[in-house]
Amino acid sequence: MIFKLFLFRNRKKMKTIKLVLSYIGLLFLLYNPIYSQYATCTPDPTVTDPEGVGVRSPIDLPVGFINEYYSTVLTIIAPEKATTWGFLDFTITKIQLTEMVNMPNGLIWETNSENSDDYMYASEKYCMIVEGTPNDIPGIREVDVYANAWIKVIIETSAPGNPQNGGSVTYTLCNKTSVDLGSNRTMTTDDEIILSADQGTDFHTYLWSDNSTQPELNICCNELGVGVHQVSVMVFDTVGTTGIYSDREPVCYKEDNIQITVIEGNSVEQNMFD
Repeated sequence: MIFKLFLFRNRKKMKTIKLVLSYIGLLFLLYNPIYSQYATCTPDPTVTDPEGVGVRSPIDLPVGFINEYYSTVLTIIAPEKATTWGFLDFTITKIQLTEMVNMPNGLIWETNSENSDDYMYASEKYCMIVEGTPNDIPGIREVDVYANAWIKVIIETSAPGNPQNGGSVTYTLCNKTSVDLGSNRTMTTDDEIILSADQGTDFHTYLWSDNSTQPELNICCNELGVGVHQVSVMVFDTVGTTGIYSDREPVCYKEDNIQITVIEGNSVEQNMFD
């Protein structure tokens, strides 16, 4: 008999279909067949699992940017029960993460399970650190999650078919994006300045605080007027608005802002003596 592990939780209603290891959806962040352990992290005490089917939190991991250091912490509660073929209940005693297929290169994971085989015991709460510098092709990825499971009918035994495919999850790797408008500035009404957020690509879009959408913003301080002004820009990567994210707000973006203080320029004083 072959058991199929489902390693993520439906956010509306949990349905136990085949061998459910719903909590493992958290592990979609990497392809790493070597067991890891001893992460220094703390599970979120507010996360609970009243149904005993296993959970992980947060449901959606933060996006990553290519060649930029990434780190996030997830809370895991290992499942303690499951069903197979819809008619027989099993008690899950422990699970063991094996590999995440199709994750970007450069990411690794560690749990705080504190045992050499990285076992996670049923109903216990753990945390996991996912970190590294992803250096793969940007995009939205279908990631297959694999794990070993141990079940107990009369005695504890390895579930048939280990390691088992637990279904797919997603991870978004955004294109390289760098936004830096510089330091706050004090300028006169005689000055002009060009602020640039240009990424030099055709797949980034821009939104400035004045609603303009060009890579650069030309500011005439006389038009701004004397006073303190906040100027900001958001740079969006179109990876975050395609595929499975087509019905969401953009997820791949960065923003920056500066404060421009405008004072009276010399031309005002000169005009007084003309």
